[in-house]
Amino acid sequence: LGESSLKNYEETRRVLQTEFYKASEQYDNARQRAGLYNNQLSLATKSYEIMLKSFSSSSAGLTELLRFRQQILDYELKKIEALSDFNTAVAWFERLMALSPVN
Repeated sequence: LGESSLKNYEETRRVLQTEFYKASEQYDNARQRAGLYNNQLSLATKSYEIMLKSFSSSSAGLTELLRFRQQILDYELKKIEALSDFNTAVAWFERLMALSPVN
């Protein structure tokens, strides 16, 4: 019984460790992506505002203005997806902590 319990303990430890590494990778990746998309969103928004001013003075085309607006929407969506992945990783950590034996 002792050897079987030790094997079960080791297997559980390996599974939890693997899950922790996966959650850590997802957490770091999502955090980096959220920062990147936040920066890209800021740049695209500034470009859009400049294009909007140019459009009102008739030096920019509507197509170009709409392209920048679509880019802003794309970055907003990607940022939200990254934040969703980030929150999923946090929940994963919380689940792992609840499953981990307290010594």
